[in-house]
Amino acid sequence: MKGNPEYEARVAALLQSYTSPGTTIEVHYPEDLGGSEVTSHLRKSQALAGLHHALETPALVKKVIEAERLGFDAVVQSNTFDPGVEVARCAVRIPVVGVLRASCHFAATLADRFGLIAPLDSHAVYARRIIENYRMGRFISGIQAINTYETGDLSAYHDLLVERMLAVGRN
Repeated sequence: MKGNPEYEARVAALLQSYTSPGTTIEVHYPEDLGGSEVTSHLRKSQALAGLHHALETPALVKKVIEAERLGFDAVVQSNTFDPGVEVARCAVRIPVVGVLRASCHFAATLADRFGLIAPLDSHAVYARRIIENYRMGRFISGIQAINTYETGDLSAYHDLLVERMLAVGRN
């Protein structure tokens, strides 16, 4: 959650725990290059089907270019829908990793088919399009939504989210 030092420190420490000794993790956010009013409206109405990510893409690509110029070795984009990742790869020579694509490839090494759980029905439709663009559709057994969308620090919603994910996962 941008602007919450306690949350950011917790996330940075968690990310750092995943790295090799000597690796430094930094958390950065793109600047708002416009479109925040549209994004705010879409979040309130829970009509998030990709437009907000398209609006964020220029700022994300700009941030990746800045990272390369500052000497970073790689960028891991934390948004689970990988906005801007593919076009950012065209702009820099450092690796740009999207967690959706990386997670799907990892899952495909463990099983012939796997399912995805999304926050909202509109996310499920959007995720399906992304998966098809990655040419990984044959691995997907289904994409279901828990129809709960919270932002920021989700720890207060932990039990509710786990309950809904388990119910959808069982289906």
